[in-house]
Amino acid sequence: MLADMTAAVQNLRAKYNEMHNALVPMSRRYHTLTEHIAQAESYVKYAPIYKRFIELDGDKQDAYFNKHPRELQRSKQRTII
Repeated sequence: MLADMTAAVQNLRAKYNEMHNALVPMSRRYHTLTEHIAQAESYVKYAPIYKRFIELDGDKQDAYFNKHPRELQRSKQRTII
């Protein structure tokens, strides 16, 4: 009777380990994809502002930077992998 219970607990533990080992890579992949989606959303949001900034010259670029400092900082910090 005790041996049967021990075997049942070991069997449950083995099944748990199999499920856990199968879920860990999926969880990591989900986390990675979530980060990539956030980066892509940021890129879509700030790319036009940064592109316009690059197109300007001299004083116009400085004025544009002063008008959009946060957006330009964020566009430089975010990169798509």
